[in-house]
Amino acid sequence: CAMLVIETALAIRRDGVKVPWTSISAGLAQAQGTGCFETVSVSPIVVMDSAKNAEESAMLTLALDEVFGREKLSSFYVCMPAEAYGTLDSFDKKEIEGVITFGDIEKTQKIGNAFLVRVGENISECAKETLSLIKEGKNVICLGSVEFANDIKTTLAKLMIV
Repeated sequence: CAMLVIETALAIRRDGVKVPWTSISAGLAQAQGTGCFETVSVSPIVVMDSAKNAEESAMLTLALDEVFGREKLSSFYVCMPAEAYGTLDSFDKKEIEGVITFGDIEKTQKIGNAFLVRVGENISECAKETLSLIKEGKNVICLGSVEFANDIKTTLAKLMIV
């Protein structure tokens, strides 16, 4: 959805209509739906997005900058399935404190070569790691697909009830 908001605004601008960045920012902040640039928390920042490739994560980084700004989101953890490791290329590597992941061992190792990695065997273990970071006040961006965003959000909610 972040990608959709930005692409729509840019298309309208190309047609000659002036769309202020403040309007784009407001649209991003109001985007709803699991995995649709969903802001779960602002302190710490916790965002769910369905970005699963480099193009979508590039749009996500623009949306994060626009909504939160560089100074507020100067460091964060990324929670994602290993299959989405290509999405990390769009982020400033200095901002990523670590990656919480699970899945494909080969891709997990590639992520581990570049970042401090916390590896779980399944989504439940990733959710537990993510929740512990949130409780420590760490910013977390969850990305990878609509299904993953929905699963991680549901699992986090169950863990918070227990």
